Amino acid sequence: MEYAITEQMDIKEWAELLASSKDATFFHTYEWMKLLHENSTYNQQLFITARNETGKLMGWMPFVIIIRKKVVSELVSLPNSASGGVVIVDDVNEHTRETLRENILKAFCDFGKRFSYTRILNRVIVVDFLNNHGFLASNGFRRKSNY
Repeated sequence: MEYAITEQMDIKEWAELLASSKDATFFHTYEWMKLLHENSTYNQQLFITARNETGKLMGWMPFVIIIRKKVVSELVSLPNSASGGVVIVDDVNEHTRETLRENILKAFCDFGKRFSYTRILNRVIVVDFLNNHGFLASNGFRRKSNY
């Protein structure tokens, strides 16, 4: 698998991934992300992608960088949403599914570590309403209800 962080996603490929995954919610849709981006002060929208050897998108997680007063910043997976986090295609076995999920979350955490060298990183937030990301607890994250 190849994991990458990108600023752009092909809208058709995005929709196909969501249609092929039980992880997908309305809050993962292009339309929701566009609405958030157009009506917020988020500074940058990014995506972590996982692609197989043929280039097929197997998993994905959107997130935004929020910078307030040029000092405090946050990395947030799907802000102002009731659900979020990693989306994995359904046509993989459970072991591959969990490996993809963990590696995408690791990429998110590693990005947060690199990002914190250039700015004060206040919080890294993964919206996990469905409690799909237990892996994070073993990596120092704590569960907190915000709603």
